[in-house]
Amino acid sequence: MMLNSRILLQHLSRVALAAVPLLCSTGCLVTTSQFDQLQREVDTLSERVEARDKELQASLARAETQSEELDRVLRSRAASLGVNVDDLGLDVAQLRGETEDARNDIAALLSETRELRAGFDQRVAELEHRLNRETEIPEGQIALKKEADRLFKGEDWAQARRLYRIYLSRYPGGKKEAEIRFSIGHTLYNENKHRSALSEFYWIVQNARTDPAIYNALYYSGLAFSKIGQCDKATAYFDALVGDEKAPKKYQSSAAAQIEIFKADTGKICTGRKADGGRSDEVTKSPGDTAG
Repeated sequence: MMLNSRILLQHLSRVALAAVPLLCSTGCLVTTSQFDQLQREVDTLSERVEARDKELQASLARAETQSEELDRVLRSRAASLGVNVDDLGLDVAQLRGETEDARNDIAALLSETRELRAGFDQRVAELEHRLNRETEIPEGQIALKKEADRLFKGEDWAQARRLYRIYLSRYPGGKKEAEIRFSIGHTLYNENKHRSALSEFYWIVQNARTDPAIYNALYYSGLAFSKIGQCDKATAYFDALVGDEKAPKKYQSSAAAQIEIFKADTGKICTGRKADGGRSDEVTKSPGDTAG
């Protein structure tokens, strides 16, 4: 660039010098002072051109420096971007793994929730069934006893007992009170709740001596006492049956056989200390079993 400027200045000088004869040929007189002035103007222009050329050279140098710096920055950022892309790939892979783990956890949670819901639904259904049973109480004396007897025959002792007690609360002092009380005691006996059963049987012995249910109460009282090891009391009830000519023959023969068993016992039955429990040897499915 500076070389071109110098060539331009030299060209301008030649043009200026060549212009002098031209001016003279036209009849103009060019003095030495005018020539010097022209020379000075040419020199000034030359200096200005050289200064401008230096400025351009400096600008070009700065531009080249900036270009190199920009290229370095771009290369550095490209390298950094490559590293960041690699890191991003690792982060994405990790995120995918965590997402898969989360999906598995959610699937397990959903499965557990379904199992809990199934168990909950089953419990609700059972509660609804129990509630229906609790609330579906037959109306009428005959229908109520018939349903209680049906449950007894199905060995649903607790539900049958509940309906028998409802019967007594609805129809207290009725003709079938002794029979119903025996049925209640019979359900307790069949559940091995012998002491509780004895309280029901005892009510019959004390308050319904002329009712046919008395023989059921006497016989099962003897059985219940034998279950708790009190054979002396059991024998007293069995003796009462054997000595009563009106007692059913099946009870008399069974009572006599029980007495002989007690006599031969070596302490396995007649402990006198046996707790309430054990299974009953005889579970009857006819709650109103009376004489005749």
